[in-house]
Amino acid sequence: MQHIIPFNAYLTSPDLAAFLLENRYVRVHATAPELTSVRITLEGTHTVKPHHVVSLACLLEEYYAAGIPIAFTPCATPAYGYLQNIGFLDMWGTERPTAHTGFTPMDDPTAFAVWKASPELMTDYVLSAYDHFKYRFFEDKDISFLPTYLTELFNNVFDHAFAEGATERSAFGMLQYYPTTKRLFASVSDFGMGISTSVNRFLRSRQESELLPMEALRKATELHFSSHSRPHNKGRGLDTLRVGLTALRGTLTIQTSHALYHLSRDGKESLHSLPGIDFPGTTVTIKLSYGDLEQDSMDEIQEEAALF
Repeated sequence: MQHIIPFNAYLTSPDLAAFLLENRYVRVHATAPELTSVRITLEGTHTVKPHHVVSLACLLEEYYAAGIPIAFTPCATPAYGYLQNIGFLDMWGTERPTAHTGFTPMDDPTAFAVWKASPELMTDYVLSAYDHFKYRFFEDKDISFLPTYLTELFNNVFDHAFAEGATERSAFGMLQYYPTTKRLFASVSDFGMGISTSVNRFLRSRQESELLPMEALRKATELHFSSHSRPHNKGRGLDTLRVGLTALRGTLTIQTSHALYHLSRDGKESLHSLPGIDFPGTTVTIKLSYGDLEQDSMDEIQEEAALF
């Protein structure tokens, strides 16, 4: 039996969460144990952003790990061409291609490799990403902060996706630069236990009261709070991103189960409760702008802030 996954560029948290949950391998396999393959269709998709790509990668990784063949239906949409150009379609063959030097996709220099994250290669990845964008697009800009921010993104994900008790142990990241609007996106996604679950597990271990998902997510962004004791994370990760992006007028969006955090370009923080939305794991996106934004670009940014 073949399972069809109709992918789209979902613009709201309920839609994206529903898509991921309905198509997770454990759910599909439970209802169709005779599953033999999956096929992804993109006919109605005109554009995708990095957070779509990395969350889709987490979804497909479950099938890949189970040995279920994955295929994409060819079509003429820009989204299909984009995924092809960044090497995404090639990741799900019989054997995953070995990452070539610099992790860089061959056909689209504005993107930086969709990567199955691993702690062992993280430093190589973030430094390669810095070199890639610095010497292609930002020779006249100071982006020395980029390796630090990417490291914090991945460390945060490793804390939850690779934590003891996490049902999944995979995460994906990528970066995308949009030359027309001069914006740089970086997104990381995992299907781990999620930030709120991780925070409450830590609080229970200290015999402290558990928090509602939205409160737990807020706790995770506080300086010196850490639900883990590993040397790389001493309670600075999300706070480093929050403070640094505020200074740079960037944005930070964190989606996890039942909760959403957003830091706007003007430094305003907002937390949103998402009752009933069991978003798997965590997806974190940072966005930086390097040019004057026209009104239509500002409108697009506001729409992106509400996409979860």
